[in-house]
Amino acid sequence: MPSNGTKEMSVVLKDVLRDVLKELSERQIVILEMIVRDPSLSAKAMSEKMSEKNTNVERTIERDLAKLKKLGILTRKGGRKNGEWVIVYSPQIASETENQ
Repeated sequence: MPSNGTKEMSVVLKDVLRDVLKELSERQIVILEMIVRDPSLSAKAMSEKMSEKNTNVERTIERDLAKLKKLGILTRKGGRKNGEWVIVYSPQIASETENQ
């Protein structure tokens, strides 16, 4: 049975994540959903799934991935070819949200 502290932390975490998700674009949320389904997807594979006319979409995806990493929502485990994306929670998210 979880302690009160754990329960309170869970509620705070959900609130923080909800606030962070409000700040993300629809495309960034789609990226996170794709990563949940297949963590090994590359930016190129994501862009191919998101757009038929793959013009500058891959670079846009790379910028979105960089922003998600900077926010502490996402990290890369392993190399470019054999690695995978990991959705994480970072204390940086909590501190940025509290300071707003």
